[in-house]
Amino acid sequence: MTSNSINRDISFNKPISFEKFYHWKTIQSRLDEISPKKSTISNIISLNNGGNSSVYKFNYNECVYILKVFPDIKNVDYSIRLKRELDFLYILEKMKVNNVPRIISHDKSKLWILETYLNGERVSTPNIWQIKSVASFIREINTYSPFIQDCKIQLASEACFSLRDHVEIVIQRMQRIKETLIEKHKKDNCIRAWVENEFCSSLNKIINTSLQENEQEDCFIYSNNFKKILSPSDIGFHNIINNNGKLYFFDFEHAGWDDISKLICDFCNQPEYTLNRRETQIFIEGLRINKLIDKNTLKRCLRIREILIVKWVLIILDRAINREQCNKEEGYDYILNKCKLYYENTLKNNYLQEIEHHTNF
Repeated sequence: MTSNSINRDISFNKPISFEKFYHWKTIQSRLDEISPKKSTISNIISLNNGGNSSVYKFNYNECVYILKVFPDIKNVDYSIRLKRELDFLYILEKMKVNNVPRIISHDKSKLWILETYLNGERVSTPNIWQIKSVASFIREINTYSPFIQDCKIQLASEACFSLRDHVEIVIQRMQRIKETLIEKHKKDNCIRAWVENEFCSSLNKIINTSLQENEQEDCFIYSNNFKKILSPSDIGFHNIINNNGKLYFFDFEHAGWDDISKLICDFCNQPEYTLNRRETQIFIEGLRINKLIDKNTLKRCLRIREILIVKWVLIILDRAINREQCNKEEGYDYILNKCKLYYENTLKNNYLQEIEHHTNF
């Protein structure tokens, strides 16, 4: 296995002063209440502060903690993401799942969560055992339990239970991208030209073909065998670390009830690490244990696979355009080439179709 010798703070380590630490007085007070030995917050480091949340690592009483702060932005309800993460971690704690963070405290009004720190290394090139471990984690959190039956977890972010659900979400994302490009980039640039001249046309073909095929064989019809699963949603090796041979999972702000076919497509085609044929086969085989998936699951995967690849491209573009990475970090050409390469290669390598054809349930 090849991995980066770093902890969860995988983007940058930026020390900040005690006075500038968000909510430090409240956090200090909460820790003083629950700790047998009072101490002082120290070694505060700002980690991966993206558009969705700001993350801080700090020490208290010889322990290390993570503080996750969601932005308070008008017209965007980040309290839903906070609630998803809280609900998901609490139900996993009841199920005695021990390879996830543990909630120490939270404040729904101030939009922050205090969690235990997961020490380990980010996996850059996963091995077969690690692929199996991801499948095992999905099975574990979906093993029959009274906690699952009674829990009040909401639907995952952009949960979909029909092909049209997926299509509508992609159309909405595409519309936002086009509006942002027109607003922020009034002059033509390579990304805007590609989106308007090539990508939109390709997307329309994929949507039309998918809808026509789905009318002939609707594998989204609910049946006694169709069940929602507890899904981490944003699952990939960007949200997984390895500590002494055991994988730990974090970041559940999108988690909730969803269709497992969406999870399969998202994990296998994740842009940060896209699974090859053997890895895809291993992952599918791991999910077949305990009959977590069936033949119909793979049929649904084939129906939505291209739509979800399109969505990943839109997510890459959205992050780059709205955070102005094109101007400050990577440049328009780099982002465009990244999108094109991912889009073309992932569409071409349809491993799920080969596996579905040769798999007997």
